Amino acid sequence: MDFVYNIEIVNLDLWNPLIYQRDLIIIKMCLMVFATTEKRGEKMRHDRQKLGRWGEDKACSYFISNGYKILQRNYRCRFGEIDMIVQKADQLIFAEVKTRTSTVYGYPSEAVNHRKQLKYEKSALCFLKETGWKQASYRFDIIEVMVHYNNTFSINHIENAFSAGTGRYYY
Repeated sequence: MDFVYNIEIVNLDLWNPLIYQRDLIIIKMCLMVFATTEKRGEKMRHDRQKLGRWGEDKACSYFISNGYKILQRNYRCRFGEIDMIVQKADQLIFAEVKTRTSTVYGYPSEAVNHRKQLKYEKSALCFLKETGWKQASYRFDIIEVMVHYNNTFSINHIENAFSAGTGRYYY
């Protein structure tokens, strides 16, 4: 989060050193609050990333215990990132893992909007092209990992959460 500080004295004829001193103290206090907020934002971002990695680890364990084979984690290409690519029988599954500690802002799956789905689809097609699996059967799943207040968690696996909708092919 970037803050821009524009401080200027508009009319120098009316400039009063005492008022200026008071304003300077107020400005310094505001800058300290902004700096504290910015540091807190960095810590919160780091905590969210740790929570996301933890959720992906739990989803990975879930997939393995249910007979899936993990092909790749955190696949990246120019279109975006796919959290997990797994295989069961002859079908590929591109899984988006969403971890939440509450439903205040909605359920985890609700965060996968249409725009993100399109990016996911393009990334999946990129993976298929790179690996030569052009004729593979695949689907898009969402894994919701909910962390509960008593340090337990639950996993909700939404199979076929969305389908390839653009009709366009990358290869």
